[in-house]
Amino acid sequence: MGVIPMYICYIKKETNNLFTQQKMSNTRSFRVTGNIAGLYTPPGSTTLTKLIPDIEVQLWHKAPMEIIFLGKGFTDASGNFLVDFTVESPAPYLQDGKIQNVFIKTFYKGEALN
Repeated sequence: MGVIPMYICYIKKETNNLFTQQKMSNTRSFRVTGNIAGLYTPPGSTTLTKLIPDIEVQLWHKAPMEIIFLGKGFTDASGNFLVDFTVESPAPYLQDGKIQNVFIKTFYKGEALN
């Protein structure tokens, strides 16, 4: 996956001697990876780490007037997750090939964790 330059082109189609324009756009693919671990430090003890599989990780973009769902993935037995998603270009929230103001929501067995 990588950053694909954004191009917009117009194609003229001839229909009954009339010309119409069709706007074509491209898409950009993104991959987000991470790790989620439960940490707990009992009083007077060292920190315990618990890796929890099957946590649903959702990616969202917060725009001034809306919140846009980008994609989701699940943690594996090591707590790692991978979220692949595609965005149609041009998108108002894409700036220089990057998406700003992205946040996650996590769920375990349907219950929100954050």
